[in-house]
Amino acid sequence: MNTDSTKMCQKLRKGNSISKADMDVSNFDVFNDGTTLVIINNGKENRFTERGIADLYKIVKSNSDMLRNACVLDKAVGKAAAALMILGGAKQVNTPRISTPALGLLKSANVEVNYRDEVPLILNRMKSGSCPMESLCSESNDPEEIFRLIDNFINNKKHGSNS
Repeated sequence: MNTDSTKMCQKLRKGNSISKADMDVSNFDVFNDGTTLVIINNGKENRFTERGIADLYKIVKSNSDMLRNACVLDKAVGKAAAALMILGGAKQVNTPRISTPALGLLKSANVEVNYRDEVPLILNRMKSGSCPMESLCSESNDPEEIFRLIDNFINNKKHGSNS
């Protein structure tokens, strides 16, 4: 099966960039199997399935080089995800949906960005307001500060759930 998203992944594995035109015609079927994030680096494709920024956070927290000079396909990119991608050293981000703050942050870091739809912000899962991570980092444009905010949030959440 050679779908549009599969073709995009193949282009990225071969070291080729994908264009805005590729984004416009893709149906992003790569996300149909529960995949939420694809990282392609040195021809190797890594797929992840956790919700939100969990996988990106773990990769950056572990000091992995997986994102260094990588091409990323993400289901939706908010400002927190953008900061993590910048800290990890991603060179290209591809997504069907990106928030305006995330787009600005990635562009200011000279990361190539391809997207289909720009939205004012990423919504929470209930679609009743802003994503908690988008809200958390709304006041900062410093990826390292945003990482500290995310790290504190996650650590506080872990400690709170053990009570």
